[in-house]
Amino acid sequence: LEWSFVSNKIYGPGFTGTVPFLRFVDISTRVDWIEHVQKTNFRKYEKGKTFHNINKDVLGDGIFNQDGHKWYLQRKVTSKIFTAQNFTSIITPAIHKDLEALTALLDHHAQSGTTFDLQDVFFRFTLQSFARIAFESSFFPLFLFHFLWGEGGSKFGIDLKTLGIDSPVIPFAEDRDDEGNPLTPSQLKDAVVNLLIAGRDTTAQALTWSFFRLIKSPSLQAPLIKEAETVLPSFKLPEMDDLKMLKVAQSVVFETLRLHPSIPKNLKQCVEDDQLPGGPRIMKGDFVRWGDWIMGRQPHIWGDDCLEFKPSRWIDEQGNVKNESQWKFHAFNGQPRYCLGFRLATLEMVTILTHLIQRYDLSFAPGWWDNVDKANGIMPHDDDTPLYGASLSLPMKDPFLVRCVLK
Repeated sequence: LEWSFVSNKIYGPGFTGTVPFLRFVDISTRVDWIEHVQKTNFRKYEKGKTFHNINKDVLGDGIFNQDGHKWYLQRKVTSKIFTAQNFTSIITPAIHKDLEALTALLDHHAQSGTTFDLQDVFFRFTLQSFARIAFESSFFPLFLFHFLWGEGGSKFGIDLKTLGIDSPVIPFAEDRDDEGNPLTPSQLKDAVVNLLIAGRDTTAQALTWSFFRLIKSPSLQAPLIKEAETVLPSFKLPEMDDLKMLKVAQSVVFETLRLHPSIPKNLKQCVEDDQLPGGPRIMKGDFVRWGDWIMGRQPHIWGDDCLEFKPSRWIDEQGNVKNESQWKFHAFNGQPRYCLGFRLATLEMVTILTHLIQRYDLSFAPGWWDNVDKANGIMPHDDDTPLYGASLSLPMKDPFLVRCVLK
């Protein structure tokens, strides 16, 4: 990420790199080029065989690792989880139920005065809640990761049928393909794994970075607390209809994802010669790549204060949340691959933010900030943040150690 950022500053947008049999073009700083690749000429750019083969052990033929008709089928199946009816009857109640367990855990830490890893807590919460939402089971994740993952850690050991996971308890287990055939156990497994990765990692990491920012800058908590106490008195938990009134909470979520996008980088392979508007020619077989992490740090996109964590940038003059173009604010990808779980992630993050910020005073554990590995040695122009881990997503590398006190 840092190398691409610096290279963009040195060589400008559309800089290329070439090694034997491979050429890539970086389009991170050109919003119009990203829209061209992901929307205007969508059919000319695919994940490609290279990406698919590298990630097949984990993602299989799931929605994040497929193109064309196979991708369309996985997206069609997955979209059935995120209906308005499900938000009312399944999704919101599931988040509220698991928040009870999260509250009990943090109450225990508050009463005992113990230090704990908040990132790990969020990983556990999002895994549990997404399993309850998508599979109507609170035990499913334990079985999935204990039994499906092979001993070597690189391949799945058994398929879902062995565990009875292809039963109708999964909402999409009875779906059919275009020829009317039921999904195979392999297709179900791939759909399940891709959903769990999306539902667990991305939201948990975004929550981790949100609370890091709020603890580091306590003055940002006051408007969030005031709004939560007004819209959600007596620790009421938000419903979907409450989101439009929780404008400060949404601004914190979006500002976090601007600087700490859960998927910080991505790429596509060109399958037919193309011309970027006003830019370089892309030949069949070339890779184009972009980094949302880089986009969030561009003054020409976000202003001269782009390195500042500033939730107020998301509130317009009328006091409403700005609806930025999905090509400018690209944390949820762009059409037609726009994130199906956008509303779920927003609701889940706003729910946890508003509840925890009302109930607890959170602080860094003694000595944590002084000793944690930071990114300032890599990005001297950026403000101090903990170093992120090597991953397709953006986790904090070291445990996020905190303490909490009941208000």
